Amino acid sequence: MAFALKAAVTVAILTVLFQFISTIILNGGILRVVQPLNNEHCRHVEGLDGCEKMVLDERRGVIYLACSPVEHRAHWFPSLHRFSAALKANKDYIATFDLKTEKVTQLTLNGSPELSLHGMDVVHSSQNPNELFFYLVNHRVPSTGNPEQSGADSVIEIFKTVDKKGEVLEHVRTIADPKVIVTPNDIVGSPDGQSFWFTNDYKNKLGLFREIETYFVRSTASVGYCDVNSGCKIAASNIKGANGIVKSPSNNTFYVASALGAGLYVFEKEQDNSLKLTNIVSTDRIPMDNLSIDEDGAIWAPGFPRAFDTIQRYHDLTSPASSRGIRFTLNPNHKTVYYRESPLRVETIFEDDGDIASATTSVVYRPSTKQLFLHGIASSHLTICDISA
Repeated sequence: MAFALKAAVTVAILTVLFQFISTIILNGGILRVVQPLNNEHCRHVEGLDGCEKMVLDERRGVIYLACSPVEHRAHWFPSLHRFSAALKANKDYIATFDLKTEKVTQLTLNGSPELSLHGMDVVHSSQNPNELFFYLVNHRVPSTGNPEQSGADSVIEIFKTVDKKGEVLEHVRTIADPKVIVTPNDIVGSPDGQSFWFTNDYKNKLGLFREIETYFVRSTASVGYCDVNSGCKIAASNIKGANGIVKSPSNNTFYVASALGAGLYVFEKEQDNSLKLTNIVSTDRIPMDNLSIDEDGAIWAPGFPRAFDTIQRYHDLTSPASSRGIRFTLNPNHKTVYYRESPLRVETIFEDDGDIASATTSVVYRPSTKQLFLHGIASSHLTICDISA
């Protein structure tokens, strides 16, 4: 009995170690070779740094960006365990990049609370064609206590435009729910300005259990749903590293990216606004960040071919971190008589070792001009690449 018990314990320990080591190697991309692709015709636009999320608005001809000086991100960014509140510089901003003139404009935020920006969505109002709603993930510093022990006081902020140019935003409301809005990352807003879905990238804000979630790729992340009148709830659970989220403009399909290499989660919205999992599209252990959908209906995601290089970039801004642009399109062979393939075809459209585009966390593609736009929380500029996708 004693021998059998020791053998069982040994096997259990070896299994855990094997899972840990394989996760580090495969998800971290330690042995992955970066193969440059479509990075020959790129240029940089200065004046925008630390922009974690981008949203392309073809109707207005601009890209909206949620930004913060990279030196600020180095001190305060709870998603990456940065909790030096005393060194936090209150300089986060929303900006636009004009697709025609390439002018950069920082928007005026009236009545704005203190912002520590992460995910963002920009939605045209269903009731006023001249009005936009901005849904922002805001990682506030707690009003009391030590954030290194309690984590951030994260909330969702809703703004709306008050001028025709869309350069002045007015704060509408703050949505807080510490039981549901735990570790918000990215967000999808509704055109009525009243409801939204968002990802919690972890179940735990701090501590050992959060580390276990990361290094053992546990299915503990979630998608939350909030209505300003009826409150918040968990809409989907058991996700590995929920990160970017986007909704199809043509139906009730939601897509969620895994930052832990699990792939792209496909959900369908239920009548009660919960999300039902219908598929997981493999990305060969490539961790992903924010998602976008172009005018042709393709889904785009930034990938981290060598994730540990990206982590190093967050500690040393001079260290290059490889970037990948991944495209998901409808697979014509899905659910045919002879094929049972994934509903989405996965393609690498862009890849760079970090010299051109480093540590990219958001990509958007404009089919009309064949331009790919790339930015990230540790990027000092916007990158624009001409590609033939």
